[in-house]
Amino acid sequence: MGSSFTRIISLALLLLIGLVACNQGNEDDSNMLQANAYLDVAKIYRNQGQFRAGIIEAQNALQTFPEHKEAQRFVSQLYMELGDHQTALEMLERLIAESPADAELGLL
Repeated sequence: MGSSFTRIISLALLLLIGLVACNQGNEDDSNMLQANAYLDVAKIYRNQGQFRAGIIEAQNALQTFPEHKEAQRFVSQLYMELGDHQTALEMLERLIAESPADAELGLL
C-alpha cells in the first residue's frame, strides 16, 4: 500500500512539474523544478526508511540538474545512513572543494 501511494505521489509531482515546465521558457528553471520534484520524492522515501529508493530519486534530481547542491548533500547523507561512509566522504569532499566556506558541510 505504501509503495503504490508513494509512486502515485511521485507521478503526480512529476506531472505537475512537467506542466509547470511547459509554461516556462527558461530551461534551467524547468530543470531545477524537476530536480526539486525528484528530491521531494527522495525525501518521502527516506522518511519511509527506503534509503536506496531515496538515493535513486536524488540521483535522478542530479541527472536533471547536476549543480543542485541540496540534492548532492542529500545523497551523501543517505549514503552515510546506509553505512557507505566512503562514498559519502567522496561526495562531501567534492562539495567542500566547491564551497569551502560552507561550515555545515565540514560538520557532516
